[in-house]
Amino acid sequence: YNPHYQYGLPSVENPYVFNGDSVDRGKKGLEVFLLLLACFLAFPGAVHLNRGNHEDSVMNARYGFIREVQQKYRVSI
Repeated sequence: YNPHYQYGLPSVENPYVFNGDSVDRGKKGLEVFLLLLACFLAFPGAVHLNRGNHEDSVMNARYGFIREVQQKYRVSI
């Protein structure tokens, strides 16, 4: 199953809407977010990202997204 072949690429005539809660859904939340952001930038006006309750800072802290980002992008001083 590959939705790219079934639904085609996003376009103004074929918009994609992602309805929130994209992070905090497993160990790859950051990668999912970066993929959605890349699609949003690559297909302006065709990819729409709605914010869900898991895109809130309190939920990010409670369910581990902040910790995931900190572990994957450690800052050395």
